[in-house]
Amino acid sequence: MFRKECKKTLKTWTFWIYVAVLLLFGYTQLGTELAKIEPPQPGRESYGMKYVDDPGLIMNGAAACLAGEFAANAYIAYPPPFRFYKNVKLGYAKQAEMKAIVSQLTDGQPTYERFKELMKKADKLIGGGSKYAASDLIQFGQTRKTYEDALAEFNVILEKDRITGALARLFCDYLGIVLAFFPVFVAVALGMQDRRARIRELVYSRRASSLAVVFVRYAAMVAVMFLPVLALAGYATVLTAGDYAGYAIDRLAFIKYSLGWLLPTLMAAAAVGVLLTELTDSPVAIAVQALWWIIALNSGLTHMEGGYGADLMIRHNTIGNTEVFLANIGVLVVNRIGYTLLALALVAAASRIYELKRKGKLHGKNFGLANLFVHRKVQSEA
Repeated sequence: MFRKECKKTLKTWTFWIYVAVLLLFGYTQLGTELAKIEPPQPGRESYGMKYVDDPGLIMNGAAACLAGEFAANAYIAYPPPFRFYKNVKLGYAKQAEMKAIVSQLTDGQPTYERFKELMKKADKLIGGGSKYAASDLIQFGQTRKTYEDALAEFNVILEKDRITGALARLFCDYLGIVLAFFPVFVAVALGMQDRRARIRELVYSRRASSLAVVFVRYAAMVAVMFLPVLALAGYATVLTAGDYAGYAIDRLAFIKYSLGWLLPTLMAAAAVGVLLTELTDSPVAIAVQALWWIIALNSGLTHMEGGYGADLMIRHNTIGNTEVFLANIGVLVVNRIGYTLLALALVAAASRIYELKRKGKLHGKNFGLANLFVHRKVQSEA
């Protein structure tokens, strides 16, 4: 059955569109980004920027930024839950409260703890999602890298990342954008294809359990969709191996990062398609996943260089930042395990709906959540 479902996925035109988008995005975005990492040379004008947890630097930067936004009454924010860009203008009362906060920052000498309390109040007045949120204050600790900083970072990439680890994170950053959305099209197309072909009536009579049927279909679909990701990972490995002849690179880095970093994202996006298509017999999952994708994309803007969080697509849009990655690896592991379990839970829910339909208890054009709840209520009363 698994092989048959794999073949069915391969014959779906939406799958090949997904492959084309994935390959095109990977080629256009990664073609120049995976350039060879060279050791820094002394005497350069700039070695880039870095973020440091320096209270003095953070306090000065945040105070100056808040004072400027207060003067213009224009506060940039990405408020929850959708994290869309918003230029916030405060009313008279809130602007007066903000004035008091700015005065304490500019006229007084608050401790770092008091400063963080004031920043929390400012973020709350703005409506959340501002640069003054506790998790984003480190952005005000930006300073120039020295040659010694750049050399130390290069050595960390050599020793801890073995070069390819740093490149694999950037690889996953870009491909995660595609995998957080486009798999839902394949899942919906396969679900709707079964419905149109009236295959369900045949499958419902089989002896295989509903759980087995749904999970085998899902596993086959995910496996086939993950193949081009592995192909790209292999291609990136070949490219980098040629660039770093003589270095002790990790030749499995792209594969390992793809499995741990990208696969849970693909699984979650596909699971949404499986559940909602089974639930509604419609392509509504595409709209739902599009909304989730936009939210995740905007939320990820605050974690572009590491830090992570609860995002669907993990962002790490830089080569290096190895220490940030290692410091947050626990958060990353919890995130990826969480999305894997969520995907499996969604598919399990889809199998439950499938089972009810298989028994003839839930069916028809108007089937939806309401019907499911009514059915459960009738069962409880019986």
